[in-house]
Amino acid sequence: MTTASVPPEKNLAAQRDWTGLTVAGIGSQVSCDDGIGLTLVRALSGRPLLPGITACPWEDADALTLAHLLLESGQPVLLVDCADMRLDSGCWRLFSDTSAGLNMQSRTLSTHGLGLAEALSIARALGLAQRVHIFGIQPFDLAPICDLSPEMKQRLPHLLRALEETVVSLTSGFGGEGAPNSKQIPNARCGASEPIQ
Repeated sequence: MTTASVPPEKNLAAQRDWTGLTVAGIGSQVSCDDGIGLTLVRALSGRPLLPGITACPWEDADALTLAHLLLESGQPVLLVDCADMRLDSGCWRLFSDTSAGLNMQSRTLSTHGLGLAEALSIARALGLAQRVHIFGIQPFDLAPICDLSPEMKQRLPHLLRALEETVVSLTSGFGGEGAPNSKQIPNARCGASEPIQ
């Protein structure tokens, strides 16, 4: 399996005092772009992160396993995942697990049949209290290939930078207990900075 390299970018970690966050990549490395969440989180884990930030791959986790991992995390969670959001390929979107986007069958959202909506529902029913956000990336290709598509590899520097900025924003404590402040978290669609809808 070929691992796409991500060129060094300016690390944004030093710009804020981060307060604690689990950044978890979910997906599978055997379905082309379905592995983008895992690739991004592994790249993030190789960068200097301030204390309290945990970057980990939750590869091939089913709904019950994911619910267990969410409950074990003990702090807010950012899930990084390949998702069918009906955006242009290579675009990303940030949303919370309480947004209307998850009030649908999980297979409509998750490209690998993970049961994301069900996992979150189980975890909430079992007492998950911390905030959960999803950093979703629209795939180019989901063929049974153990590598990202060439187009997705080209998007890696932009996606990693967007993920770092999102982590900084989520851990800086603004927005209270509700949704993040839409004026401070970029919600990029193929490179354009837009407020969260």
